[in-house]
Amino acid sequence: MPHHIRKLTSEQLNIPENSIRVIAPDVGGGFGTKGKLYPEETILAWACKKLNLTLKWTSTRSEAFISDYQARDHSTHAEMALDSDGFILGVRVNTYAAVGAYISTVGAAVPTTVYTAVLSGPYKIPAVFAEVHAMFTNTVPTDAYRGAGRPEACFVLERLIEQAAIQTGMDRMELRRKNFIKTTDMPYATPLGPIYDSGDFQRLFDRALVVADYANFEERRKLSREKGLIRGFGICYFLESSGVAPSKYAGMFGARAGFLIRQIFVLRLTAVYF
Repeated sequence: MPHHIRKLTSEQLNIPENSIRVIAPDVGGGFGTKGKLYPEETILAWACKKLNLTLKWTSTRSEAFISDYQARDHSTHAEMALDSDGFILGVRVNTYAAVGAYISTVGAAVPTTVYTAVLSGPYKIPAVFAEVHAMFTNTVPTDAYRGAGRPEACFVLERLIEQAAIQTGMDRMELRRKNFIKTTDMPYATPLGPIYDSGDFQRLFDRALVVADYANFEERRKLSREKGLIRGFGICYFLESSGVAPSKYAGMFGARAGFLIRQIFVLRLTAVYF
């Protein structure tokens, strides 16, 4: 994110943007951690100007391990309401999110705007109430890091679905099917702001279960037990808004530049062995 780093450095040092050049070589993955402005970068630029010297600074691996922006640190209480037929009526989420010793580049937006934006996932939920309290701590600041708020929301929602299935006695797969947003509902405006322009959630879901051979899972679990093993089948329907997109939505939390628009719909099925 060279343009964002240039913009922030320009503001902090009161230097015109066009006099700053940021070069981002091939740095591999982990863009959340690597794409944010760190204090050392601004300090180094300030020192170069102050001393009129060319300076270079490289952190050690140990320094990076304990000082790079990290994630995630939530304490969440969530509730889901269903009617007698198993249709979701609403979700209520209250989260306390640690942001570290100080606010980093987009550290305040990740557990608030980005996190809450996908709390309805692929499900038709008429009402969603989400309240987030950002807490300062004596730890490394938190920021975008491998998912940036979306995995947290996905975990909360899927955990609610699983608990609802257990408490109502309903099949967890059928409960999901019953509440998927249908293709005929598209474009679908979620109660949280974003609008889904397309998506066939049930078709993807059913296909994934076929590929995972879910119909014969109980037989495989029985064979595992006979060998003294425990076999589990975990499911997570991951709907992600990445970028953050759309730009109009990004502007709602103060962004002064557009973002890449990219919507990713992924269904992950995992068999876990112990």
